[in-house]
Amino acid sequence: MSDSLNSIPLRHTAELTQALRNGQEVAIVDLREEADFGTGHPLFATNLPLSKLEIEVLDRIPRRSTAITLYDNGQRYNPRTGMRLAEVAYQRLKAVGYVDVALLAGDLAGWKEAGGEVFTDLNSQSKAFAAWAEYHHQPSAPQESAPEIAREWAARTGAQQIDLAQFIQWQADGQRTLYLFDVRSPEEFQAGHLPGARNVPGDRLTQSIDQFASVRGARVVLIDNDGVRANLAASRLAQLNWDAFVLADGGKPEALFTESGNGTVTSAPVPAIESIDGQQLQQWLEEGETGIVDLTLSANFRNRRIPGAVFTARSQLPQTLSQRPAYKRWVVTCGSGFLARYAVTEVAELTGSPTYLLHGGTLKWIDEQRPLEHGDSPYLQNPRDKYLRQHEQDDASPEVIQAYQDWEKGLVAQLERDDTHGFRLI
Repeated sequence: MSDSLNSIPLRHTAELTQALRNGQEVAIVDLREEADFGTGHPLFATNLPLSKLEIEVLDRIPRRSTAITLYDNGQRYNPRTGMRLAEVAYQRLKAVGYVDVALLAGDLAGWKEAGGEVFTDLNSQSKAFAAWAEYHHQPSAPQESAPEIAREWAARTGAQQIDLAQFIQWQADGQRTLYLFDVRSPEEFQAGHLPGARNVPGDRLTQSIDQFASVRGARVVLIDNDGVRANLAASRLAQLNWDAFVLADGGKPEALFTESGNGTVTSAPVPAIESIDGQQLQQWLEEGETGIVDLTLSANFRNRRIPGAVFTARSQLPQTLSQRPAYKRWVVTCGSGFLARYAVTEVAELTGSPTYLLHGGTLKWIDEQRPLEHGDSPYLQNPRDKYLRQHEQDDASPEVIQAYQDWEKGLVAQLERDDTHGFRLI
């Protein structure tokens, strides 16, 4: 353990569980890659890998004074120095203005020792509620209905209707986190939406709420144009014990849709970096002495990549680069180049070599019809960016399928031991 880890404040399991019971805002951040997160985490932990921290945290935890609790299950960012993922994340969060950041005392092991439940798989909130509702014979929500039926169902679950004036008032409340989600299709959203809204279709939002609203206890406001989708999604979130609201504004919310396009993503400032184009990179590759780091998804890397590229998650850069030969220079890429922008200075510091961003990323390289490699790679032997469920595979054995069914049944017992969930039944 490095000395800097000891200087970071701690937050204990008992404090977090009491805050959850009280309905206070809680942001428990698991910094590991998805494959590791899926092996076990607190029910209301959100998976925000160190790899993506700067590009996602400002949207997922928008209020800088939110109490954030980090853990990494002991994973090292730099095995040579002993620096942990949590140390790096703490520094990065403080740099972008978060003022209340702490480590989970005892890490994930400490959570377990203090009596906290650990849930496996992804989308644990929605899956646990589904098991809970089935066990208690919860009536099903209407699948397709008229607006008045959807509103009635939402009201039964505790979801509420608000108008624009109320929403604007909440926007000015610096003591509560506020999310605004447009639950329509991407095509509808692009044609027109309320400024500041994020587009997440209702089914996806309710299944994976922690991936978008990462502060448990926050206000979640939903909007659509038909009075059905937002109400049904809000009813689901209310039963998951979220403070869920529908921005109806007199029954005509479409009058608020004054902005078009894909909306905006709020990400941390990028350090000053230098970029090169595909022609320059191709010339360097022909000359030799140039290394390429690709931070795309492992599936994309397997499908097509720049010849000689090295795949890694950004959180594993020190370990990956320590196993590579010394190059005269390095180039960093990903699909679009967006994530890669944040790793350029990082690679330069780790290698001591000039490092550049590939302008437009690998997608622009592909569009320019430059050389590609395909298929397996030594760097894909154990990728951690994707959690793979054995029971979903075509060749899953009866034993694997049975184990999954047993896991589903076990969710109810876990919830009975965990008194923080607050799931609501009709």
